[in-house]
This record gives sequence, structure tokens and C-alpha cells, in this order.
Amino acid sequence: MDVGTALETALEMAWKAALFYGVLLALLRLMGKREVSSFTPLDLVVSIMLADAAIISIEEDRIPVAVGLVPVAVLAGLQILFAELTLRSRRARLWIEGRPAIVVRDGRVDERELRRQRMNLDELLSNLRLHKVPRVEDVACAVLEPSGRLSVVPKSSAAPPSARDLGLEPPDASLPFALVVDGAVDRDGLRALGADLAWLSQALGQAGVTDRREVLLALFDPSGRLFVQRRARGPRPEPGRTVRAIPPGGRRSGRHGAR
Repeated sequence: MDVGTALETALEMAWKAALFYGVLLALLRLMGKREVSSFTPLDLVVSIMLADAAIISIEEDRIPVAVGLVPVAVLAGLQILFAELTLRSRRARLWIEGRPAIVVRDGRVDERELRRQRMNLDELLSNLRLHKVPRVEDVACAVLEPSGRLSVVPKSSAAPPSARDLGLEPPDASLPFALVVDGAVDRDGLRALGADLAWLSQALGQAGVTDRREVLLALFDPSGRLFVQRRARGPRPEPGRTVRAIPPGGRRSGRHGAR
């Protein structure tokens, strides 16, 4: 293969790779967001087949791009169809995704269920330690979810005391509003808070910030706390600072913000 042919082949594979990257990204968005760790067996199979179909279409010169897109589109369509089916039918959901399996109940390991789920005792004990319940006798219930993750419910005697158990009434937890992210104003967070740029500048001024482009992250809690961390000026990150700021309108906000 001469240099010209090799360069032409490389360029063709490059634009095909870019095309299929965009197509797969769009299809994954259509199929819904989900963490890899929570993939069901069907999700995993479809993801592998999508990748294989895309690689074959990129590598094979004899396969036209339009033809290569057909199996990718069919697989994505089937995934969307099955996802819709599992939303509408519990029977279909149990058949496609599987049932949760109780592997520990009231401090007793269900050996038969472990064997049925192909899970050994070392895996079980490792998962219990990750959930900070190292003793099997302290487990009220441990459920192997269809995604393969283990849910653990400790017994009341082994669970850490809650504020209610201690007779305390802490303020309700709230999700802070992101106001500045990486030096840029988060207008969605500002709009959800009901604030404007003038209020933001005033609030940042209370934290000693005159130029919001110097801010790495600014979060405002509905209780009136403003957290500000500046961009790093050297090899070490700048410490964050929390100050009290007057909510927009001079009152506490009852809404909850999110990124």
C-alpha cells in the first residue's frame, strides 16, 4: 500500500469514526441516561452490539456508511422499544430485567439463593463491608438488585442513630443553587433562585470577590449560606469560604435548586 492510498484509507476511517461517534452519542441520549454500574443484562448486550456494529462499519471499506447505520439504528430502536415495554408492563419488566433476590434475611445467609445467583460468600461479605455492615448478623435484609448491585438494610440495633432517635430537629436538607461554575455564571441556577446579576455581584462581594471570573465554584444554599472557592493561583487549590448572604428579595427561599 503506497502512502497516498494509506492516507486516503486513514482519512476515510477518521470521518467514519467521527460520524458513528455522533450517531451513537445521539442514540444513547435517546435510550436514556443510566450509569454503567446499573446496566441490566439487556443494556450491556445492546451496548456491546452497538459498539461492534459501529467498528465493523468503520473498518470495512466494502460496507457503505448508510448500510452500516442500519444495524446500529435497529439495535437502538429495539432498546427503546423494550425500555418502553418495561415501563408499561411489570410482567415484561420482570422477564427482561429480572427479579430482585434476597440473599440475606434477618442475619441469615440464603445459601440456595446465593447459588442460584452465582454469587459466592466472598463477594457477599465484600459488598456488606462496602455498606459498612461487616457482620452478617447485623443485616436485616440484603437484596441483589437486577442491576447486580447489592442493597443492604441493617438491623435497627446496628444502624447509626438518626437525629430523630436523638430527639433533635435539624433544619431540612436542601440542594444548593449553582451560581458560578468555572468562572461562568450559571444562568439556570440564577433563574431558579429568582436572582439577577446585580444580586450575584453583591453576594460575591460579601465573600471578597470583585471579579466572578476568579471564581471556580459558587453555591448558594436556600438557608442563606454562600460557598465560594476561587480558582487556583498556584499548584495547590484555594480554600473555600462560606459567608451569610441575604437571599433575593430579602427572604429565605423555600425552593430547592440543582445543577
